[in-house]
Amino acid sequence: MPKILIVEDEIVLAKDLKGIITAMGHEVIGEAVSGAEAIQKAQEHHPDLIMMDIKLAGDLDGIDTAAQIKGLYDVPIIYLSAYAEPQLLKRAKLTTPYGYILKPFEVRELQLGIEIALYKHQAEKEKAELEARLHQARKMEAIATFAGGILQEFNNLLMAIIGFTEMTLLELPRDSEVRAYLQNVLAASERAKNLVAQFVTFSRQAVWDRQVIRLGQLIDTSLAALENPYPVTVETKKNIATTDDSILARADHLQILLRHLYDNSIYAMQEKGGVLEVTLEEVNLTEPQKTPAHGLPPGRYFRLTVADTGQGMTQAVMDRMFEPFFTTQEFGKGKGLGLSMVYGIVKGHGGDIQVSSEPGKGTTFTILLPKNQGNQDLSP
Repeated sequence: MPKILIVEDEIVLAKDLKGIITAMGHEVIGEAVSGAEAIQKAQEHHPDLIMMDIKLAGDLDGIDTAAQIKGLYDVPIIYLSAYAEPQLLKRAKLTTPYGYILKPFEVRELQLGIEIALYKHQAEKEKAELEARLHQARKMEAIATFAGGILQEFNNLLMAIIGFTEMTLLELPRDSEVRAYLQNVLAASERAKNLVAQFVTFSRQAVWDRQVIRLGQLIDTSLAALENPYPVTVETKKNIATTDDSILARADHLQILLRHLYDNSIYAMQEKGGVLEVTLEEVNLTEPQKTPAHGLPPGRYFRLTVADTGQGMTQAVMDRMFEPFFTTQEFGKGKGLGLSMVYGIVKGHGGDIQVSSEPGKGTTFTILLPKNQGNQDLSP
């Protein structure tokens, strides 16, 4: 139900507005008679729409009040005024209002203005979200393409290093002092090879062998592994809301995905503890543009949700969290390709991942993975 704030210093008119808006099925979350009171109520209630009288008591008129509110929040404003002087309209336009209704107004005119403003603002929000997701997808694709372009050459160099080192070890006497150094070279090369394998997962350059697995059982196993001691108390909750949880996937990759998401959540709760909740359910996507997933074809999907009550993330962190080696943890404690691998694994399985978070209110990862269906193409 949309929440609407009325800013009107004529008490009788404010009551009439409240009655009309309530009859429309919307909620009036407050009434203000001055600019200062309007700003305070906007901060407290975060309305979805503000009906703003231009002539207000006090130092701030409606236009100045609207400018201050819009500087803090993305909220649509409809002006109500008995005046339409050119200079006043020019000032009002600078605050990009969603409507300008002259008093006295018809009820139908008010209703249409409110409905159009709410619809327009919601459409603008959805467009901005889609553009942000498209930008993120293009950025990640560019990073993945760059990574994939150097994988083969780097891997060839590693194979040469490993091969010649092993041959040299075979020729060396067992008591040679150099042997220990070469063993270290081999160990470092193996670690580098594993890093290449992680990049392959992130860039989705490999063809993955898959098998039908039980996703619910995989979640059970991964949660059981969390019984290792942590520096805080973390309560785990699980909700498997589907009886048919079979999926065509790489079990080891999904284990990596879950582990990284758990580690991310537990790190976010390291100071105060909290709740880690994992939910699995089946959903049916119809029209792509009517679903929260961007770019997925219609069909049946598993929706995997990993939510925590931790410290949350700022928008700046969320914009970069899937980039390789980006971390907010202390130097030496980050997970390297952690969330970028999660991104690659999800995309490699033909799925989609979304994140919602707010500082102090926790984080929720929502992943959609195609359900195992014979007529569905699950190739990466």
